Amino acid sequence: MFVVLLWWILPESPRYLAERPERRAELDHILRRIGHPDPSSVHASADAAPQPYAPFSALLRGSLLRDSLALCLAMFSGMFMIYLMFNWAPTMLFSAGFGLQTASLGLTSFNIGGTIGAMIASLAIIRFGSRPTLILMAIVGAAICGVLAMLPISGGRNESAVLACLGALGLFASAAQSAMFAVGAHAFPTAVRARGLGLMGAAGRAGAIISAVAGATLIAGGNFGFFGVLAALMAVNMIGFMAVRGHIPRLVKNR
Repeated sequence: MFVVLLWWILPESPRYLAERPERRAELDHILRRIGHPDPSSVHASADAAPQPYAPFSALLRGSLLRDSLALCLAMFSGMFMIYLMFNWAPTMLFSAGFGLQTASLGLTSFNIGGTIGAMIASLAIIRFGSRPTLILMAIVGAAICGVLAMLPISGGRNESAVLACLGALGLFASAAQSAMFAVGAHAFPTAVRARGLGLMGAAGRAGAIISAVAGATLIAGGNFGFFGVLAALMAVNMIGFMAVRGHIPRLVKNR
């Protein structure tokens, strides 16, 4: 039912509509919604001549190579971090001496923070663009992981601080990953967009799979080993965001 609802309420891609002159009215409607009261003043054209097919290899050559690799790096590290949290954070907290309720509450805090952060990130991207927004979120996420790595938690100590940090980690680190597909959709040309997003998804899935195997080893190192690796993953995430050239520009001017 939700998919059917999305079919009716989600707007089509402006670039896709620009390739189809017969759907100009739909394009004009979208342009008005995103801040262009006079659509006729907007040069609405496709990236190039319509291309019904582009080989997968197009992602790995020319100007697309850098963005393809950078987005895959960001997606791999981001999904590694998220699934490491999903699968192993409660176990790590329980092994540190926290009760099952607190361990579960820690993951809940992470998820709630991620939900709120994703909405905040979407507004920040509109105002500032995706590059500064996502880089800042990755940096703050790495710093929070560093705090959790150094925080004395053995014996269930500093419970409130741990829960607060996990919520903040979701607010910044988890939320940053939610925007990556939007960045990919902007960075890849229409002819290879689906393949580019598929490549990103595959990189993210690889990170998720490896996290399932690595988690058992990492929790043996306590919070220092577990969150230290998360901090490193967020640093890699930041590097990926910095390397992307096709970021979403800000859509409103700062006042």
